[in-house]
Amino acid sequence: KLWKETYNLGNNYCLNIVEIADVVCDVSKKFINHPVKIEIEDKDINQEIGMDSSLFYNDFKWHPKYDMKATVESLFGFLRKPIDLKME
Repeated sequence: KLWKETYNLGNNYCLNIVEIADVVCDVSKKFINHPVKIEIEDKDINQEIGMDSSLFYNDFKWHPKYDMKATVESLFGFLRKPIDLKME
């Protein structure tokens, strides 16, 4: 049986929610004219959660081509046209 019951699928780079928000904030500068504000509430939450995708990589000889920044840029690009920063 080639398939296992469960696979994790990702790029094996562990980013917490604040790091993901920082990526979105950074990428947004190419697509929107106003700054993105990140508000962080002080909570006692473990944000160091990740997945090991090596089982999927090994079984299917596959590795992701895109990191988080490229994925967010792709989403913005699909939803919005980039702004012309020279015209501001």
